[in-house]
Amino acid sequence: MGIKKLNPVTPGTRFKVAPTFEEITTNKPHKPLVVTLKKTGGRNNQGKRTMRMIGGGHKRNYRLIDFKRISTESIVRFLLSNTIQIVLHVLH
Repeated sequence: MGIKKLNPVTPGTRFKVAPTFEEITTNKPHKPLVVTLKKTGGRNNQGKRTMRMIGGGHKRNYRLIDFKRISTESIVRFLLSNTIQIVLHVLH
């Protein structure tokens, strides 16, 4: 993993270095896991402006992340690994 040297904009970043994450991330996220965020622009269901100073800005996306990681594949993989360990323990 590469290391990048930050520009000394403030005294805290003068001698700071950080990883570049080149091997870990890509430039664009995986398309099936990206959902566009729905924005109201400060308007209600009638289209009338109800909140001031909200609206505009760049279109933003949300990356779906399975924090619990509970899926049928992971459950099957977990059960298979445990049964193999139990069988090996009994045979040993």
